[in-house]
Amino acid sequence: MNAFFWWLLNIGVPIAGPVCMLGLFSVTHGKGMARLLIYESLKGGQLLWSAIAISATAIYESATALERHAGPAPIFELAIAAFLMIAFTCSMLVMLVTLKQHDDRALAFACRGTQGAPRSLSPGMRLPEDATVSTSVWLTGAAALLFGALHMIVS
Repeated sequence: MNAFFWWLLNIGVPIAGPVCMLGLFSVTHGKGMARLLIYESLKGGQLLWSAIAISATAIYESATALERHAGPAPIFELAIAAFLMIAFTCSMLVMLVTLKQHDDRALAFACRGTQGAPRSLSPGMRLPEDATVSTSVWLTGAAALLFGALHMIVS
């Protein structure tokens, strides 16, 4: 398979596909709403799911290359360990973001009945939303670049 089409199908579609689909909301709801939806999905950890999928595919490709003796075994073993760490980190971040969003909704609902306005339980202890977005972008980018490099070694 041509390298351009491999990158497009294995890296571009899982990462850019969901973002582009959310961008289609700009046609019906305006550019501002589309940007907000894209940011909200990144803040909610949606991009981390793409990094998990890319890591799973890279682990499969590494294990297959290891079975076929398609190159140096230590590189494939290191790739398996690295992609397992990326997938595990992404899974933990998805869990933390999901729990935070659940707690925020529950707290807002509980506070709305007593005092009218939702309050933050502990403002200094919250998970920063910008950190979640940047971490998801970095982890997904790292998984994509490492998977591309691995594929070049295997091919």
